[in-house]
Amino acid sequence: MKPYGKSSDLAQENSWNSRAVNRVPIYRIPCRQHSLLSVDTTCAEYTRFVSYVDRALAGNPDYGFTPYDAMIRYSMCSIAKYADFAIAQVDSTVASEESLIAAGQTPDIAGDSYLYVGEQIASLALTYDWAFSRLTTSQKTRWKAYADQAIYNVWNPTQANWGSVSKPWSGWSINDPGDNYHYSFLQATMYWAVASQNQQWLDFIKQQKAPPLCAYFAKLPGGGSLEGTVTAHP
Repeated sequence: MKPYGKSSDLAQENSWNSRAVNRVPIYRIPCRQHSLLSVDTTCAEYTRFVSYVDRALAGNPDYGFTPYDAMIRYSMCSIAKYADFAIAQVDSTVASEESLIAAGQTPDIAGDSYLYVGEQIASLALTYDWAFSRLTTSQKTRWKAYADQAIYNVWNPTQANWGSVSKPWSGWSINDPGDNYHYSFLQATMYWAVASQNQQWLDFIKQQKAPPLCAYFAKLPGGGSLEGTVTAHP
């Protein structure tokens, strides 16, 4: 089982993610307390989103649907079926990844130089955080071990491993604040740092990764990217 639907436009999905949490910076989201109960339930966008999530629960997910979406819906209404659906989806993916790791193989989350680690760990982290009381002790332990290893591997490419098997990778863009891969790595790390309440990762982001990111965007007062619209990954 592949980890969730892969978005064809990660930047667009990241933009939706930021809007979905009321534009509150991730490091300010109150762990296990955040709610979106104040959303406008009369607007067309709300109705479309609810239908989008309900189709997934009915077994007909749209392209790009992730457990993250189900958790956003859960936070809007506090209806347990949405959280339980997200939990089941995340747990199934983690179990599938664990099977690959146990067989000495590389889990899917490491594919394409960890490009999709951001959206995948964001789904896991949001579910872990907002549905924490609904998780079993085993789920909490397994999900944490999986996410911890994924984040470690991203930032330590030559020492990356899964299980007892060394799985080094290129380290593409881990120090490039202008690259979309880098944004995925930051997304994964920030979400998991908050969800797991890991001060080490929070400090890592604030002290080592946020400064060069801010410096990069300071060169773009009108927005855009120094890389242009076409990039290549060797």
